[in-house]
Amino acid sequence: MPIPQLRDNPNYYSQKKDLVNTKDKFPEYKLIHSQVLQDCTKRVKLAFDRWFKADKNGDKLGKPRFKGKGRYLIINN
Repeated sequence: MPIPQLRDNPNYYSQKKDLVNTKDKFPEYKLIHSQVLQDCTKRVKLAFDRWFKADKNGDKLGKPRFKGKGRYLIINN
């Protein structure tokens, strides 16, 4: 399955910068600590990086899937 090209490829820093606009649009996001939101964008970036990169055998890994509300239990450094 080909990967669609985006008009502007968001990276970790552009998404992190856009969190300010997100908090303005969605006031409930102001209740969430900024480090938690930044960690979420970091996890998304790492998941897509793993998807685009092949493993040692040259096989592509599975695409990132949505994780439900109860799946976000550990915050990594």
